[in-house]
Amino acid sequence: MAEVIKFVRVFSRRHKSAHQLSRLLCLLAGLRLGDAQLAAASDPLIDEMLNRAQAAQLKGDWTNAFSLATEAIKVDPRDPQCYYVRGRFYALRREHARSVADFDQALALEPRAAEIYQLRGVEQFKLAHFQESVADFDKVIELTPKRAPYLWQRGIACYYVTKRSTATTLKTPSGIFFVSPAPPAWSKPAKV
Repeated sequence: MAEVIKFVRVFSRRHKSAHQLSRLLCLLAGLRLGDAQLAAASDPLIDEMLNRAQAAQLKGDWTNAFSLATEAIKVDPRDPQCYYVRGRFYALRREHARSVADFDQALALEPRAAEIYQLRGVEQFKLAHFQESVADFDKVIELTPKRAPYLWQRGIACYYVTKRSTATTLKTPSGIFFVSPAPPAWSKPAKV
């Protein structure tokens, strides 16, 4: 089994078209590999649609990217990869609520996808849903304990959970941020 995992990883790195082969081998071996740790291999038609959607997104053609991702969801609404891809697109466009909704759908279909919990936690934080953000980061640690030292976002979200009651809200074009009402003592000008 270890030899199969090593072969799939090495082969996938060397060959761009190897993604489908790696997903097939993972499915046969009963493994979970890939960005979103999604267990089920999807239809080749959906894979092609999502690849074209990601190519359109890289070119800046957001309309085409969203329409292809949405069409893939219509073709197979039980494939979590479709919601994951569209959720990432929404995140890149700073449509955080829609991104969270798509990540919710993906997690309903694949509840052990730590990468999606990570992304949803980041999006929850951007919406100032700090408790939900911490819960998502906690789930990432539960699913992949080795990530715990690298989840610095969790620490920041925990800070805002404790400070939220004393914070004021500042609305910016890119989202909502909470700022402490009083600047730190060291930042006040000295009286002469």
